[in-house]
Amino acid sequence: MFFVASAGNAATISGILIDTATSLPISGQKVYFLDSLSSTSLYRDSTVTNSAGSYTFTIPAASPWGNLVLSTMTCGGMSSKYHYYSGSSIVAPNWGIATAYYAFSGTVYYRNKVPAAGVNVYVAQLGSSPAAPVVNAAGANAVTAANGTYTVYLPCSWSAGWISLEFENPYCLSGWSGLSWSGASAAGRVDCYDSTK
Repeated sequence: MFFVASAGNAATISGILIDTATSLPISGQKVYFLDSLSSTSLYRDSTVTNSAGSYTFTIPAASPWGNLVLSTMTCGGMSSKYHYYSGSSIVAPNWGIATAYYAFSGTVYYRNKVPAAGVNVYVAQLGSSPAAPVVNAAGANAVTAANGTYTVYLPCSWSAGWISLEFENPYCLSGWSGLSWSGASAAGRVDCYDSTK
């Protein structure tokens, strides 16, 4: 059962789009709004994010209470978020999407589990030559930080499947790791141990 907001309703739904590859707001990204999951939805709209990555929709007074759907195009296709509407304005959490690159993160440790800093990390699709990491907006590449972490950015054109991680460190137990990649941003992987430490 749906409830209808009062005629004086001026509720809005708003939020910010964030690029998962750079952690920066995404400007000029089209966002779509649907006010119901019903096949007889009352209202559809779209807008484009501003320079701060913000979007805002006014929710019509006639919109039923229930799930509102926001959608936008990402690397992997259309991504949607659902928000429950009960007659009041909604400020949605920041919405992280991949628009140009998938972010792939991990950690390199020495064998004694001390983080390995300053290690270059390279990613390639299996069957192709190792490729230098994509440079992000801040000019940083995939050299591990002091805590051993790294992030590489995989182009949207790459398909899910097997990829290789290679390390510019001759002392790793394994010079590379073959990984089954799902075709989405991923994090938290521990990839290499230095056998001399």
